[in-house]
Amino acid sequence: MATPSNDAVRSRESGFTLLEVLISMVILTLLLVGTLAISTETARFTTYADEDYRAQNEVQTALSKLGDVLHKTGRVTLGGTAFPRVLEEGTELDFLLHTDLDDNGHGYDQQTGEIEWSPIVYTARLNPDSGTFGIYVGPHLLKILGVGITEVEFTTYTEDPTVEFKEIEVRIRADRTTSDGAPVTFTSTQSIHMRN
Repeated sequence: MATPSNDAVRSRESGFTLLEVLISMVILTLLLVGTLAISTETARFTTYADEDYRAQNEVQTALSKLGDVLHKTGRVTLGGTAFPRVLEEGTELDFLLHTDLDDNGHGYDQQTGEIEWSPIVYTARLNPDSGTFGIYVGPHLLKILGVGITEVEFTTYTEDPTVEFKEIEVRIRADRTTSDGAPVTFTSTQSIHMRN
């Protein structure tokens, strides 16, 4: 009986068989597919999180800017019209601003002590075509409060007696879409305290 030479044994031991190479390739392919799936899902989540942040930021910025303005308003009747007043089924808010009409350095009439109100009627509303939410005088936009806004709703004590008498409740919504078409919506409601 012939025994294999040492060279033949050594060559079989030093290389990989075809089966070992195929198994290694399958394992490597599974690892690559898993890594790619995790990377794709992470990118999708990051895109969603970015759009969600943008929507939240736009709504919170609009509420903050509106709050800065509405803190200078209050309940007043001018020419038989009570302000603030909600119009267009809650989508617009007319209001007057506290101001110094007699240039005495105070927002009060020096003789009567009454609060002085600007005779200009300001309106907070959304332009649904552009998504711009702002303060208007008539058709003229005075101040942009937010962009990318899709819905605004105002409520006062007149519409809902559960709202505090000196507050205006505002609900703002922003809708966005990620690059892969996933919808992102953020809505926030805030009560803004008026001057009086």
